[in-house]
Amino acid sequence: MILLDTHAWLWYVTESPKLSQAALQAIQQTEQLAVLSVSCWEIAMQVEKKRIGFDRNVEEWITLALQQPKIMLLSLDPKAAVLAARLSDFHGDPIDFGSDIKMCDII
Repeated sequence: MILLDTHAWLWYVTESPKLSQAALQAIQQTEQLAVLSVSCWEIAMQVEKKRIGFDRNVEEWITLALQQPKIMLLSLDPKAAVLAARLSDFHGDPIDFGSDIKMCDII
């Protein structure tokens, strides 16, 4: 399983060239992709701030993006949230902590 951060999920679903070839190959070779529920919030916030846009409303885009093959939605459990808050070298983005929590492979 690969846990996709918000940008990797967005770039994968939209087939963006911003997704590296190495990331794309790893995604194509894995049997399961995971997306944290907070990534839905982060995408909605980016739309609200007019940093990204879609050809449909954000709720519909998220619903369709979660229906892509191999993608499953994971909730952020309390233990992971507490571990994230205790990270040293925290760079300030409350969503981008998955790489330091050894739940699964990270892109």
